[in-house]
Amino acid sequence: MSSRPMLTQREAATACGVSRTTIRRRREAGDLPNAVQDTARGWLIPVDDLLAAGLRLHVPSPADAEASPEPEGHPVAVEPCTAALRAELEHLRHAHALALAEAQHLREQLAVRQEQLVARGEHIADLRRTLAALMPVS
Repeated sequence: MSSRPMLTQREAATACGVSRTTIRRRREAGDLPNAVQDTARGWLIPVDDLLAAGLRLHVPSPADAEASPEPEGHPVAVEPCTAALRAELEHLRHAHALALAEAQHLREQLAVRQEQLVARGEHIADLRRTLAALMPVS
């Protein structure tokens, strides 16, 4: 699985400079084969699928390139893909929330198991006392 983020259709459209309808049509046409539907966020499109489909992420328009020429010897920093970063942040928040919920569940299971062990230990002790009481004294 790629480490690149998954974008909603809206984020993908914004990142690629196209409409949501274009993203939906490309998804329905099979151009985005790894898109998955999430119950909370809707369709999630892998960045790799967008690139493989020939869509380009945050390419500056020619007017932008002319407006900010590159100084000699100093490359212009390319602005990060905001939508991709937001999607990655949302993905990490979701993964973190799941990890916290799983850790809490495991703590609760551990507490139940510990209580069961204590109860079993007490039961074993009772059985030993009963057995000792029933054994003839030599």
